[in-house]
Parts: sequence; C-alpha cells; structure tokens
Amino acid sequence: MNENPTTTSDKSIKAKKSYSWLGAGGVIVLMLIALVGIGFSAYSWKHNRSLASTIDANNTQIQDLNNKVSSLTASVANAQKATATTSNNVIAIKELGIKLTVPDSLSDLTYSYTSATVKDGATSTKIENANLSTKTITDLFQDNVCSSQTAALGVLSRQDGQFKAAYSATLVKQFPTFYIAYSTPQEYCSQKQVDTRQQTVTQSLADLKSALASVEQL
Repeated sequence: MNENPTTTSDKSIKAKKSYSWLGAGGVIVLMLIALVGIGFSAYSWKHNRSLASTIDANNTQIQDLNNKVSSLTASVANAQKATATTSNNVIAIKELGIKLTVPDSLSDLTYSYTSATVKDGATSTKIENANLSTKTITDLFQDNVCSSQTAALGVLSRQDGQFKAAYSATLVKQFPTFYIAYSTPQEYCSQKQVDTRQQTVTQSLADLKSALASVEQL
C-alpha cells in the first residue's frame, strides 16, 4: 500500500494558471476586435449613407441643370426660327423705294404699280402708287375682284416734297425728300360675294395697318 500522499507539482499549477490567463485575455482581445469591427461597420454604413445622399442630391442638381439647358436650347432655337421668319417677311416695293416687314398672314403680299402726274397750282407732281392685295385673298374670289388691280388692301403712295394734312391719305412716313402715304379701301372689294371670306380681308387690312410702322427706305 502506497502511503505517500498525492501531490501536484508547482509546474503543473503554474501552467494551468497561465493557460487560464491566456484564455481570458484572448476573449478580451476577441471582444475588442468585435467592438472595433462593429464600430467600423457602423461608421462605414453611416458614411456610405451620407455618400448616397450626396450622390442623389448631385444627380438631382445635374438633372435640373440638364432640364434648364434643354429649355435654353429650345428658346434659342425658337428665337432663331422667329428671326428667320421675320427676315423672310420683308417685302420690298422697289418702285416706291421702300420696304416693310409684315406678319405671316401677309407674307404673300402682292402689288400693282401705277403712276400719275397731278397739278397743285402751277406745280406738277408725280404720284407713284402700289395697289395692294395678297395671293390668298385673290385666290378666295373669282375674276380677280379682290386682287392687287382692285387694291383690295388699299394703296401705298409716294410723292416728293412734304406731306400736307389736307390730303385724304394717311401719312405713313416722311423722308427728307419724299413721303409715303396710305389710302384705305373705301369699300369691301367684292360687294357681290359678301360672306365669311370677308373676314380674311378685314383681318389682313388690320395686319397691314400695323405693319406700316415698319416702312423703311431701300
């Protein structure tokens, strides 16, 4: 019978204590790593969310700018189109030495030139006339009853000297050596065809009277 008491060596006890300490330290280290990882993940999520919001805001601004650019481009195109239309609607009446800018409704303006010499006391003066209509108005009626020959839209006249208020015509513009006057039609050009077509003539007369302000010398 072995009567010697069982003993544990000091080395074995120290080893267990060392292992126990390392185990606790390892857990602490792992917890620290986990906490750092969680913190980094939270920071990354917050940072990415902030970046996403910034990107969304920038995309919205870019879209707004693109819309403004498109609008400006359309405005410029429309302005260029309007300028081209206006340029195409400049009517020159070379016999009278003038030009005028008309709206689209009068872009097909036509005229017939006539001249006459009149006496004012001992003075003889030449009057040059442009009898006005449009192709549209002429085509609306039969037998050219509303053509330029019948002055459906009135008469523009040129005469040397200074305009006198006693004249039956209306002064359009006084130039240094001559003036331009306008005589409106005394009656509707087609008394036998009074219908809805007369509205076209009436509107064209109104448009012409507005356009007379643009008369310039060639």
